[in-house]
Amino acid sequence: MPDQTRPKQTSFPTGNSAITWWSWRPGIKPRNAFIIGAPLTLLACFFIGVGLYALLFGIIDSYSPPLQIPAVVTGYSTGAIDGQPRLTIRLDRSSNPTIISPVIFPATHQAIHTGDHILLDYSPHLHFLYALEHAGQRYNLPGSSALGNPFASFALLIVGLALLPYPLYLLLWAWRDLHTQSGRSILARVAGLHTTQQTRLARPGITRPISRTSYSVALQELEPSTAEEIQTFRIKESIYRTLHVGDVVRIVYSPHLHYVYSLKQADIEHPAGS
Repeated sequence: MPDQTRPKQTSFPTGNSAITWWSWRPGIKPRNAFIIGAPLTLLACFFIGVGLYALLFGIIDSYSPPLQIPAVVTGYSTGAIDGQPRLTIRLDRSSNPTIISPVIFPATHQAIHTGDHILLDYSPHLHFLYALEHAGQRYNLPGSSALGNPFASFALLIVGLALLPYPLYLLLWAWRDLHTQSGRSILARVAGLHTTQQTRLARPGITRPISRTSYSVALQELEPSTAEEIQTFRIKESIYRTLHVGDVVRIVYSPHLHYVYSLKQADIEHPAGS
């Protein structure tokens, strides 16, 4: 469904040419950020670990002799979906007989017959079946090699590396903010107010329109900073309704995630920097 975004913004001129309302810091509770960041970080590390493991041992396996397992050919078949010839093989394991059906080349079909004793070549670490041996000849299997699947390994690495940075930052920010639960308190002036309403259009006769509004405030720090830095925060609607541009407020927030613990009008007569 298409989204319609209707922003409303008010601000007064500052040293900055414009207020940037988008921020990497999500403004959520440190505990919630930890709950979100921890599993995503672990998932990214899992992808990276699996990708590195498969890539490293694939390279090692390509330079190592294969793990050979004796087997017997019991028949041929054709794939119902791809139509490719398959060899039905029974592994010679007295304790646990196993039947496999790898895809083969047509030339392999002509060289190996039902009842032949063959050797299956597996990569020693990744255990990929990549070739058959019979009568001193090796017959490679389509799409298989001792390297395993390097493209899948690289894909896992790329996905993991792309996924890791922000959840890791989220996790670190949450961890630090959880250890400073009192938050940071500053005196600031309201430099701007901003709302963004996202409305998801309804399908006629099926659903009603769904809208969600987010509220933000830009604060120009007065104390204790002397640089008059402008920071943006996500706030509740009830707080947003009480604010006006130019108000001097006292805010307590988590220094890394920018979650607002409290924001109140400052009880002073002559605010600094006014």
